[in-house]
Amino acid sequence: MPGFPNSPAVGNGVNDNGDIVGGFNETGTNVGFRIRAGKLTVLSFPGANGGTTATSINNSGVIVGDL
Repeated sequence: MPGFPNSPAVGNGVNDNGDIVGGFNETGTNVGFRIRAGKLTVLSFPGANGGTTATSINNSGVIVGDL
């Protein structure tokens, strides 16, 4: 994971544009991510009790996931 080299990560979805979404563990908290053109965006829903995980992304860039 760019910027988080020791964090376990799981890719859950990829769209036709090559965007990848999933989740990783950042110091004990599960956070979601999107990688587009090599750039990492961390996804974290405020107040999520179990953390955030992105599970899928469509070709329009809409991301769905779990809290």
